[in-house]
Amino acid sequence: MNRWFWILIRVCLSLILLGYLFQKTDLSKFSEIFRTLDLTTYVVSLISYTLLFIPLSYRWQILLQALGIRVPLERLLTTYLVGVFFNNFLPTAIGGDFVRGLDLYRFTQKGKEAAVSVMAERFLGLAALLVIAVTALAFSYSSLQDPFLIWLILISALGYLIILLGLCTPTLFILTAKMLQQLKLQGFGQKLLKIPEAITLYKSSPRTLIFSAVLSILLQALTVLIYYTLSLSLHLKISLAYLFLFFPVINIVSMAPVSLGGLGVREGMTVYLFQKVGMDPGHALGLSLAWFSIIFLTSLLGGVVFALRNVRGFPPSPSPSEKSEYHCFL
Repeated sequence: MNRWFWILIRVCLSLILLGYLFQKTDLSKFSEIFRTLDLTTYVVSLISYTLLFIPLSYRWQILLQALGIRVPLERLLTTYLVGVFFNNFLPTAIGGDFVRGLDLYRFTQKGKEAAVSVMAERFLGLAALLVIAVTALAFSYSSLQDPFLIWLILISALGYLIILLGLCTPTLFILTAKMLQQLKLQGFGQKLLKIPEAITLYKSSPRTLIFSAVLSILLQALTVLIYYTLSLSLHLKISLAYLFLFFPVINIVSMAPVSLGGLGVREGMTVYLFQKVGMDPGHALGLSLAWFSIIFLTSLLGGVVFALRNVRGFPPSPSPSEKSEYHCFL
């Protein structure tokens, strides 16, 4: 009951944020870009984004291989799409990660490794976003007149580095976990103790992590280019340099667990940022919702996969020990 209450709160917050944005938007400007939509370029953006999940699934595959788990690429691709489908209904823009890990667990019966691979992939994706954002900030700093954006990027990068330092320092994790255990925060400290154990699974495969990190940066850069192609379909003139700066920030902020699938938060940040470079709020809101439509239409493939799988109780209930092991990581 408590879980559904918080989901309802996030749904309401998403609707409130969208309602507020529409209230402050010139609807004629908003509808203008859709009336002149270049459908061919839009479809190219949609297909390109959908195809992007093939290399994403490949990245996941090599991370699993480093753990001694071999899963066919097509299985990982369908699992990835199922996770994206559930992002539409779960809190935050990464809610589908839990579903992906659970679906992989159903296929491999290896709870810890499934969860760790999802954690590693998300961690690498976030690192790639920050690398792109910090690099773009370095090139745009002289022309950027927004201290909030600068501090947001720098604080996010600093927070990431602190977490990375903690991951490489198991002693720090143990001290933190013991402190949380003393505070009795719903067993979170005990779960935190499992993380150093998970990290050691990849310590013997540094080449895999380096290759995956480079691949993550390339894939995030390709996503920005797809976003740029989408803006062209809406006849919006946006500097590609600003897209490399704004897109990672929008994605990072949309991960905040305050709305459903990042909806509303993503649109609010898009309007805020693109207004800074002279874009009309109605156009910015239209761009964000067009991007949401790309994500949503792609996710429908995952919905089809989920519907066609002849399973009962997706995913099947694990044994008590396996369930405990899995939930220690996700």
